[in-house]
Amino acid sequence: MAAALSGADYLPLCTCAAGADRSSLRLRSAGADVLQGAKLSARKVALLGVLYVPEDESEAAGESFPGERGLYLSASAASVAEQDATLLVCVLRGVSLRSEPFWGSLLLLLSSHVVVVKAGVIAGAASFEAAVAFLSDFAQLQVADGAADPERNSQLLRELAPRFTWGAVDLKIKDMDGCESPTAYFEQQLATPPSRAGGGDAQLLLSALVPVRDCVVLKASSFRAPDAPQTSAKLLTHAADRLVCKSVFGRFLNGALVVRLTRSLAHSLAAPDGAPVVVQRVATNVLAAHWQELVGRASKSYCDLLHARLAVYERAPITAEYLLDVTERKLQASQTQSNQHAAVVNAGQGNFSVFDEFGNLKKHQVAEGDSGAQTGENSAAMAPPAPLNTGLFSFLKNRAGRAFSKQFSLFPTGRRSSSVPGGNGEEAGAQGGGLGLGGIPEDEAAAEAGLPGHMTAAEAPDHLLARCTAGITRYSVPMEYMNTPSEAMPVDPATLSTVHAEGLEEVNALLEPFLVDLRGPPPPLEELTCTLDFHVGKKNLWAKLNRVHRRFARANEVSSALFCAELLRYLHSVVLRKSQTDTEVQQQQQQMRGRAESSVMLINKTSGNAPVALTRVPLELLTYKNNLEAMISQYHFVARGPQVAAVLAGFLNGPVRRQLQLLTQQEYDRFSAACDEKEHRVEELEEALGNQERQVQQITKTNAEWSRQEREAIVEIEQAHAEQLNSLQGALRNTETQVASALADQQALYQSTMQATRRTIDTVDKVADKGRVVSGYLERYEKGHVFSSRWRQYFYVLDHATLTCYKSKSAYEERGPPFERPVSISGYSIVRSRTDDLKIKVVPPEAGRQMLRFRAPASVGRETWIKRFVEATQFSSR
Repeated sequence: MAAALSGADYLPLCTCAAGADRSSLRLRSAGADVLQGAKLSARKVALLGVLYVPEDESEAAGESFPGERGLYLSASAASVAEQDATLLVCVLRGVSLRSEPFWGSLLLLLSSHVVVVKAGVIAGAASFEAAVAFLSDFAQLQVADGAADPERNSQLLRELAPRFTWGAVDLKIKDMDGCESPTAYFEQQLATPPSRAGGGDAQLLLSALVPVRDCVVLKASSFRAPDAPQTSAKLLTHAADRLVCKSVFGRFLNGALVVRLTRSLAHSLAAPDGAPVVVQRVATNVLAAHWQELVGRASKSYCDLLHARLAVYERAPITAEYLLDVTERKLQASQTQSNQHAAVVNAGQGNFSVFDEFGNLKKHQVAEGDSGAQTGENSAAMAPPAPLNTGLFSFLKNRAGRAFSKQFSLFPTGRRSSSVPGGNGEEAGAQGGGLGLGGIPEDEAAAEAGLPGHMTAAEAPDHLLARCTAGITRYSVPMEYMNTPSEAMPVDPATLSTVHAEGLEEVNALLEPFLVDLRGPPPPLEELTCTLDFHVGKKNLWAKLNRVHRRFARANEVSSALFCAELLRYLHSVVLRKSQTDTEVQQQQQQMRGRAESSVMLINKTSGNAPVALTRVPLELLTYKNNLEAMISQYHFVARGPQVAAVLAGFLNGPVRRQLQLLTQQEYDRFSAACDEKEHRVEELEEALGNQERQVQQITKTNAEWSRQEREAIVEIEQAHAEQLNSLQGALRNTETQVASALADQQALYQSTMQATRRTIDTVDKVADKGRVVSGYLERYEKGHVFSSRWRQYFYVLDHATLTCYKSKSAYEERGPPFERPVSISGYSIVRSRTDDLKIKVVPPEAGRQMLRFRAPASVGRETWIKRFVEATQFSSR
């Protein structure tokens, strides 16, 4: 730190031309530029005033200095971390403090620490008179405005006086009168009464007005230049270690305040009229002027940022191409920002697509949040939305004459607020105006002179937009903001709030150092308190910035309302055209499916009138509703600004409601027409039914008459039939009597005939039975052993088909038992022997039965048995 200051160059800060009087006193830009630099303008600054008292009287009078006389400032500075401040050194060059003591007063008022350097021992009052004779001028200063008490004024001067250090050059210990330290030696000499009356004013003033003082011994050899104690490292280190920043009426000084205070104090102290200098008045004016400048810079910075970041809305016709460009650009921006694969043109491609399979923007459930998208672009994990099957985006593509391909045309964005020659806008007044605070005049430029007043309902949209953006377009944006990205209104409220917050951050960055960092400790005396209320000024500044913000918010609202209204108007026209097309397609499809006509409609095929088209569902209403949902989805994706929801609500409550009423009325009229047709048809049918009923009644009467006549004829016929029946029944009874008599006779004849016939039959049967029963002896062939056989004779009786064997004829006649079990030869075959005429074979019809061989006693007998055997084989039991 000491090295940086000891080798520094010194620049003029406040000087007078060589050889000129104090009227040529000016603030020099070389030193002012150092203090007004970016580092020192917002940081606490402490000045170390170094005053060298040479031994030569001519040098003390400044006659040997060739340049401008006055206050010089070091070109470099050093940071003091303990005080969070920057230390600079200021010296007086070419100044005679005896003829122009105000330079010393100026140094005391500006410096936080003053070092008076003088060679040799302290020779009592003479040394103090030679070094600080200007204290008499400092004692003449009036601190508080209106203070008349000298003692109170002296007390206030003590509070304004800086720390004082006496720099004794080459002071030896033997010359310190036995004191232990240079400070004790200095205090001893300061307390020594002056040797002559009237010669110790400077000594007394130093003791009375400078409460904090010390002494340090310097070596002349440590000076880097002759008679330049400010180059001594020991002096600089001593001052930095004990540095306490000066507080002027409750505020520390920064570079800008030092420049203003130097200029104001120098002109006041050097005024030739001899008027008393009121330090409080000067400091208050300086603080007020600096605060006004800060407020003006803050206001201008805020206005510059808002006008640079936000451009006015320029109305452009909304077409299908425009909507496609806006949508695709926004999708492309969304894909870049959120790193999501949003399909710009491919409808329904994957889970990350914002389009459904029909080419519509998908529905967004708010948490986008949507408005989220618009108001935060956030969305929670939720079920995928149902797609819209109306294809509005595809319809726009087709209307634009474009296929589904990624095409981007020039997107008309709002221009930056153009500057008009000679018109700086309302905010331009903030560059030099001030705000109302305690003791500071009102800044008239901050008034709402240019803000639009109450809007009339009959005002045209273009005129309203021009009136709301007139002040914005007239504002001249500095060239430094020309590369700042600008966004055309309407913008989202979050964007406007972000820009507003950024502007307020810049305002706080300008005001906070003065209001917070430069705030000093509470003054010990009431007169040293600042009479200015900076918080009032800050509130007025906030009020002005809020008015500017409201101007942009109002312009943004108007721009949003116009843009959203035009967007909805165009989208609704597209919806109406598409709804008509979709309704026709759906009607054709339903007609092809046979569902176009109502199931309750009565169609008179005999009449030539076509039935009224009455659908089962309101196709036009449903189609309009689906397309309306797609329109709202597209609208939320493209629309922007704070009036998105309000315009949509108004549009739904206005044109959409009227369209729904129109469609409902059309459906009602269609239904009414169908009902009228049906009622007319019902009336016709009722009339036809009445005619038919009358005909039925006539026919019923006729049928009743015919029935009566029929009943009468039937009665007559029944009477005639009864008479005929009675006569027939009498004839039948007579006939039956005769028949019964004839039948009785016939029965008697029949009985006698039957008796005679029965007797005849019995006789015939007996004769026949005798003819069918044959008996006689036959020889039967019996087989004994293998090589033996014989014929035996038995008596056989053939009754019908039963052949019974007896041992003899006597056994038969005596009714004895048969020799063998009777055999039925029904179905047997009779075979004559070819070798023997007497032999007869009776062959059974099937295997397993015994074949019988007989031999008749004579040839005549054989023929009889053969005949009877043949008859028996053909006999079947009755």
